[in-house]
Amino acid sequence: INEKNKIISTIIIGAIYAISDEFHQSFIPGRSGQVSDVFLDTLGVTVGGLFIILIIKTVKKFRKE
Repeated sequence: INEKNKIISTIIIGAIYAISDEFHQSFIPGRSGQVSDVFLDTLGVTVGGLFIILIIKTVKKFRKE
């Protein structure tokens, strides 16, 4: 699997988890499911995944030199 497919898979899994988390929260008294939270959670997964890829590429670059 190439890096593009890895990040896309990570984002999809993170989004599905965020949706399920917000769905479950809607059943808890005093809590509510928010679409904005799904967006923010998915954005966090995306930024985190890209950050990890950046770190891996940087480490590989310095190992080659």
